[in-house]
Amino acid sequence: MSGFQFAHLEVYGRKPDAKGRSVNWVLAEATREPDACPHVATPTPPELVHGIALSEVRRLHDEACSTAKVTLSNGRLRAISKDQKTLLTVVTSHPALTESVRSDPALAAEVRAWEKRSVTWLREQYGERLLSVVRHVDESYAHLHAYVLPSDLKAAGLHPGTAAKRAVTSAGPAEGEDPKALNRRGDAAYRQAMREWQDSYWVKVGLPSGLARLGPGRRRLTREQWQAERMAARSTKMALDQAVLIDRKSREQAAKVKAAITDAQARTESAKALHDAAVDKEREASTALDRAGHQEMAAKALQAAAEVREQKASATLARAGGEAERIIAKAAQQASRISSWGSRLRSFLDGLRKSSIAAAARLEAAREVARERARADDAARRALEEAARRREAERRAQAATESVLTTARERDQARQELAALRPAPPALDMGRRFGR
Repeated sequence: MSGFQFAHLEVYGRKPDAKGRSVNWVLAEATREPDACPHVATPTPPELVHGIALSEVRRLHDEACSTAKVTLSNGRLRAISKDQKTLLTVVTSHPALTESVRSDPALAAEVRAWEKRSVTWLREQYGERLLSVVRHVDESYAHLHAYVLPSDLKAAGLHPGTAAKRAVTSAGPAEGEDPKALNRRGDAAYRQAMREWQDSYWVKVGLPSGLARLGPGRRRLTREQWQAERMAARSTKMALDQAVLIDRKSREQAAKVKAAITDAQARTESAKALHDAAVDKEREASTALDRAGHQEMAAKALQAAAEVREQKASATLARAGGEAERIIAKAAQQASRISSWGSRLRSFLDGLRKSSIAAAARLEAAREVARERARADDAARRALEEAARRREAERRAQAATESVLTTARERDQARQELAALRPAPPALDMGRRFGR
């Protein structure tokens, strides 16, 4: 869709002007109140594009006006004048026919993009003072109405032309300048300010939407010149759209690469954590293995000591048995030499007493042997347990080593994926991207 843009602004007060226009009149026309829009064959309610409903705009405006005061020269306060311009409106129009927008999805998408650009521009111009933007779908061409409520209720100050002319006239005439010349200079400032306002709208909204700055009749262009300008505007729009598309794709690709890098970094960190954990496990396993080796050596030493004690006990038992036999033999020899029965009896009793001593010695030696054998058995059992723990430590060390190798492989794979995801630098410059 090619054509030229249209943007217009007005300021209104509570009191109707010479043409009967006021804040109530413009809001009634916008909301399609009965008898307020005779130029529309079949009125339909406006559709909200941005901000609040027009009924809220009216309420906020009336409340602000009812409480606003001005300070007089004598210091007294009074209500603001009903002649004061308190509301600013902006109308922007697109050359697309409303019926065509309804029937052509592609054109509808183009007009919606134009609306978004218009709202963005309006917000840049007026900020929070922009209360509402609505569209009318009951007129011939697609267009928007915007409503701006100044915080000081001085809408004329937001009109760029009026503000520029006031700045010139309030400064007074230059040397040798009469009032008419001053007024003409003010009018020139007015027109220049309005051209700049229109240029701003065209640069931010009209040009990206493929619209010309002005129509052919205003500049007395031939049909060929007008078609050429329309094609230039359309080509510019296509170039800008292509640039936006390329930028969006670049951003999407950058987002994908960033996500992939983030994922790879997360995987690398995870792999590093696994590697560190595996190293800790391997260190623990090595420590356990060393401890098991020391315990096995201690168990072997205990077993050797138990064997030595058992050998000593056996030797002690053998000596005790030999000593007992010698005592008994000696007692028998002495008993045979005694002639009297009393002497023989005493000798026999002494032999029995010595025999009981020998038996007690043998019993104690047997007990010592049993204790040494028990200690030897306990040492052997502990040696077997330490051997089992050593085998378990070796198994855990082997598992930790395998985990470290697996983690290293995952880390290397993550690095390869990260390197593959890094985009190559673009080869085209901006001029070639815009078709120049």
